[in-house]
Amino acid sequence: MRVALTFLIVCVSWVFFRAKTLPEALAYLESMAGVAHAGPASDVVAGAIYTPYHAAMFVVAALTVWALPNTWAFTNRLSLGRAASGMALLALSVLMMWTQTVNPFLYFQF
Repeated sequence: MRVALTFLIVCVSWVFFRAKTLPEALAYLESMAGVAHAGPASDVVAGAIYTPYHAAMFVVAALTVWALPNTWAFTNRLSLGRAASGMALLALSVLMMWTQTVNPFLYFQF
């Protein structure tokens, strides 16, 4: 319960960090809660986002975050196999980032 509450607080706090004005932040929070009116382009965005690939990636990410052990539990008894799997995952993630065409820095927008 505490993890879910912390997650909710962080998600809501990011809205105020990113928004330029308070009314913009409140409008975004309404959108997050499903209260705001969807614009005419929402169908286009939904068609691009709600694909089987994105749904599968969401499930994989959710299982990784909520079902697998955290880093402390994983490295508490570090073995050669665990270290090798960690390095393989690191190499795979670097290769996946390297093959993308554009990777702008996160704070490029600010």
